[in-house]
Amino acid sequence: MFLVYLLFALLVSVLLTAIFLLSLGRKESRQGFLLFFLLVFLAAWAGGLWVTPVGPSVWGVYWVPFLFAGLMFALLLAATAPSRRPRSLREAAEQASQEEQVERAVGWLFWVLVAALVAAIIARYI
Repeated sequence: MFLVYLLFALLVSVLLTAIFLLSLGRKESRQGFLLFFLLVFLAAWAGGLWVTPVGPSVWGVYWVPFLFAGLMFALLLAATAPSRRPRSLREAAEQASQEEQVERAVGWLFWVLVAALVAAIIARYI
C-alpha cells in the first residue's frame, strides 16, 4: 500500500504543478516550482493518508482525498505568489528589499512545514 499511496501523491502533485506552471505564462513566475512541487506532494500524501476515504477506489486506494488535499494546498500556495511586476526602477528596488525580508522570514517556515508534513506521514504508518 505504501507504494500505491506514494504513486497517487506523486501523480496528483505532478498534475497540479504542471497546471499551475502552465497557467502562469510568465517566465519570472516560474521560480521555485520545485519547492511548490515538494510541498504539494507532501500535502497530497499526508492528506490522502489522514482524510476520510471518499469516492471511487483504484487499486484499493481512494484517490479523491489525495486530489482534494493537493488541490487545496496548491491553491493556498498559489495565493501567495506575487501578482504583478514592478513598473519603475524605484518600485523594483523597494520590492527587492521587501522580498529579501520575506524570504528570510519564510525560509524557516518552509522547513517547519516540510518537517510537519513528513511527521504526519510517518505518524500514519506507525
